[in-house]
Amino acid sequence: MHRTGELNEIEIEEVSSKLVSSAGSCGAMETASTMALMTETLGIMLPGGAAIPAVLGDRYCHAELTGARAVEIAEENLIPDKIMTAQSIANSLRILHAIGGGHQRPDPYDPHRRKIRHQS
Repeated sequence: MHRTGELNEIEIEEVSSKLVSSAGSCGAMETASTMALMTETLGIMLPGGAAIPAVLGDRYCHAELTGARAVEIAEENLIPDKIMTAQSIANSLRILHAIGGGHQRPDPYDPHRRKIRHQS
């Protein structure tokens, strides 16, 4: 957009200032961010976890909630094929295409994803 003149230097700087990463996180949509969004969309991460910046205390709260939910899942005998449905797989692929994702994103034709898709 900068090359086409749709954004000026001030607008570019404003956008760039919001992309500054912090310790433990990348300012771009690379592998970790891509996988976090995909994991959340598949339903195997508690909602909201993918977007918590690495340096915030909310990350610890989310980790505690995740641990508590893991215990509940074990007690419920809830298995992945009951969580990852055909709809959640389709949604995760929509998210992947919407965000562009990191170059190491999961391949929809990967044999593991095909097996998950086949089982749901």
